[in-house]
Amino acid sequence: MNIEETDLDKQYVNKLHKHGEIILSGTSIILMIILVTDFPHLRILIFVGMVAVFSFRTIMQWIFTKEDKTYILSAITCVLLILGLVTYGTTNHFNLI
Repeated sequence: MNIEETDLDKQYVNKLHKHGEIILSGTSIILMIILVTDFPHLRILIFVGMVAVFSFRTIMQWIFTKEDKTYILSAITCVLLILGLVTYGTTNHFNLI
């Protein structure tokens, strides 16, 4: 894949990416706090906020910096979060937790 460590230091590709990710991250954190304290039956939505953040990051990196392929790492993280969402949802549905 040839992803160098110096490529990982470039976090934002442009201002839209920076501001979009800050808004999504802030919304996700606020959503997490509200869901854990007030709505424990909707805790599965914690994963949805983080999936939105990493999906946005993957798309922005893929569109603007295809050559350094750092978007692959964000895509893998997004897929792992989706797997966590499905696993948590399935175990919660069948009362295994």
